[in-house]
Amino acid sequence: MNNFDFTALTQGNARSFKSFLSEFAEYCVDSLKHLGEAPFGRRYFKNKFIEELGEPSGDKERYIIMHSGNTFIGYTYYILSETEGLSKLEHGAVIDFFISPRFRGKGYGRILNSYVEKAIADYGSRLIMLNADPVTGHDFWRRMGYKDTGLNKARGIPLVCYKQFPGFDSAESFACEIEEQKSDTGMYPVNPYNKRLIKTLEPLWISYWQNALKNSGKTAESKRKIKKRLRNRTEFARKTPKYLFAAFYHCGTVKGFAQYGVSEGFSKLGISDDFGYIYEFGVSESFRREGCGTAMNKHIEEFFVKHGATVSVLTPDAVTGLDFWKAMGYEDTGVECENGNSYYIKRLS
Repeated sequence: MNNFDFTALTQGNARSFKSFLSEFAEYCVDSLKHLGEAPFGRRYFKNKFIEELGEPSGDKERYIIMHSGNTFIGYTYYILSETEGLSKLEHGAVIDFFISPRFRGKGYGRILNSYVEKAIADYGSRLIMLNADPVTGHDFWRRMGYKDTGLNKARGIPLVCYKQFPGFDSAESFACEIEEQKSDTGMYPVNPYNKRLIKTLEPLWISYWQNALKNSGKTAESKRKIKKRLRNRTEFARKTPKYLFAAFYHCGTVKGFAQYGVSEGFSKLGISDDFGYIYEFGVSESFRREGCGTAMNKHIEEFFVKHGATVSVLTPDAVTGLDFWKAMGYEDTGVECENGNSYYIKRLS
């Protein structure tokens, strides 16, 4: 298909392009599913999009459809210039970008990207930033010359990418902005639908689980079974209130994970109020004794307190070690759990 046009979308013409609204809604659902959010239905996104087109938009915002006649080929929503978000430097931003499945792999993505880049460059912005959503994919943007900032990998959300045009004279300031944000630490829920994050976690989870089985004298399990355990736990956590399976990241790298939640009352320990329980807790061997475990525990305790827990409970495993939990302020209750170890408890302020 050699004859195509680029047209600004309006409330009046959005419904006239064959298949556009249904494919746009599918794009929204797939993207949110990847983020771990429970997406609304397709009808919601269709109606919401039409509603937004009727609202006044900034003079730098563009909703563009690539089409041949009334046949939809691709769509993009971009901003010519802004100073918000991850960078306070002036930059263009690509918010939405996708090609109809019928026209993928035929060069239309490259053509649409060239159109967007020219519009942003002609406006005067010398830097473009975007999130590489799972529909268009990170590999596509890499081929278009975009670079990964290294941010957000562990959070399971789209990777933040950027591209600099000739004449961009703030490269050093931009690099400093990104590095400052990489230094942050955090724990974010693991989305079972995020294959990139699951694959990143699997080696750490397998090593942790194999060592736990070995130290407890239990029968070894296949890697396939251990991977299934990870999937089951992340799916359970996603559906359960006050419960998380979270990845710990620092400088854009996954360095640990934990499975924890808040429950009501624990009669065996004489706890009548809500309490927090840490089920699994692992730090990559490559990053131990660097403060990762302490930072993880701090995030977990803050989560417990936020959800009304007055105490935290756990049974120390041989992988993390009893000495670590004692250093975190946990004390032996003297009450045995099912595996013969004692419950340890810590009062939370």
